[in-house]
Amino acid sequence: MISLQERSDIQQAVYDELKNNIFAELHVADIGVITAVGSDNLVTVQPIVRDRIVGSDGKVGWQDPPKIPDTPFLSVGGVAPQVGQSALIIFCDKDISAWIKQGGQNASGTPSAQNQETLKPHDMTNAVAIVGFGVTVSQSAGYGDITASTANNGTGVSDALLKFIENWEGWVATPYTDSGGTWTIGFGHTFKPPWTGPNPMTREQGEAMLKSDLTSYINSVKSIFKDFPLTQNQFDAMVDFVYNLGAGALKGSTLEADIRNHASSDKLKADFEEYSHVHGKVLAGLVHRRDGEWAMFCNAQYLTNH
Repeated sequence: MISLQERSDIQQAVYDELKNNIFAELHVADIGVITAVGSDNLVTVQPIVRDRIVGSDGKVGWQDPPKIPDTPFLSVGGVAPQVGQSALIIFCDKDISAWIKQGGQNASGTPSAQNQETLKPHDMTNAVAIVGFGVTVSQSAGYGDITASTANNGTGVSDALLKFIENWEGWVATPYTDSGGTWTIGFGHTFKPPWTGPNPMTREQGEAMLKSDLTSYINSVKSIFKDFPLTQNQFDAMVDFVYNLGAGALKGSTLEADIRNHASSDKLKADFEEYSHVHGKVLAGLVHRRDGEWAMFCNAQYLTNH
């Protein structure tokens, strides 16, 4: 291979070297939106700062950068990543992403040493997402269908609702604070610290805890609508609503009144979406969850959040 100096008269070579030098210095961080959260604790992020490009005709344009899949994340305050959440994307010069994917620490919880070679400086494939801060950016939801029984499983709710909650809450085996600052573990189980249960928690333990937690929310919905019949899908939707927001958000609300008055589907959708705020800010993840509850209530659809 000839050196750059040996081919310095080749315009493309000079341009390539200049570009690499610029990106090595400047392509350090970006702002993005989480578009998918995998079960393997990796996320897909979409950078939202467009790249300036100059076409062969000399005209300036703007190009959307590609999505970055299989991105490990570091969480601020233990907040679990959610679709639609903003993230700071760091492009590393060493393989920090692989270190995080491999655990990043030893059994005692302290960072473990690792031998590394320097990779291509600040390459987009070596990204780490910092999540749990800033505002949530509105993102169109790509819903899927849950395949589970929608009949009462004997507890008052359906297996499809259990899968719905597990999907929308997401699984976190260790304690973290949610977007509202509430300590949480498992499939959305909330608690006041210190946490004295299993840490980390197994999925089987989390599923058992979810079923146990749901008992009080099932009883709350039964009490609120004791004089008003609900179909199974409508009952399931109300249980998810109070599981996520608390029974106080439903009892005496406009949503309850409109359900009793047989309001239109559009009116109920607006009612559900009124409950999409945290600290005065609309969170896209909550809008999508309310839409999922509305689809369950009005259309008997049990949807995944991605």
